[in-house]
Amino acid sequence: MNKRDETRKARAIVAASCTALGPLPAARVLRDHLATITGWRNQGASWDQIAMILSDAGWRSKSGGIVSAQVVRAMVSRIQRSQQARPPAPVATVTPVGPDRTRHSAPANMQADRLALTDVAERIRRAADIRSGKDKD
Repeated sequence: MNKRDETRKARAIVAASCTALGPLPAARVLRDHLATITGWRNQGASWDQIAMILSDAGWRSKSGGIVSAQVVRAMVSRIQRSQQARPPAPVATVTPVGPDRTRHSAPANMQADRLALTDVAERIRRAADIRSGKDKD
């Protein structure tokens, strides 16, 4: 680990946390720079060392204090867990309907949903008729 390069990376993280509207949440900044943090960990840096380099670069807590190693570790761990918990978004495929392709009927559950909706709509109409006095059974 080259101290000068790592300090430059830490300063980039601290600079990214400061905007014209005020400081960004630390978790968001760390999420955006997760590759740098994990790179430091992969090179063998401890959480204390990472917290120290961020503190030396000017990173402070909301109250202005030094951010501890436990806080940095907890935030990074939370970010990593949230990224692992999210399954990748499914890729939607569209099958073109043309003269050579036949249109398939709706799946059974969609047909059941349509029947349920028409049943509900019919019940609403009947209830409205009863309330208005149109339905004299």
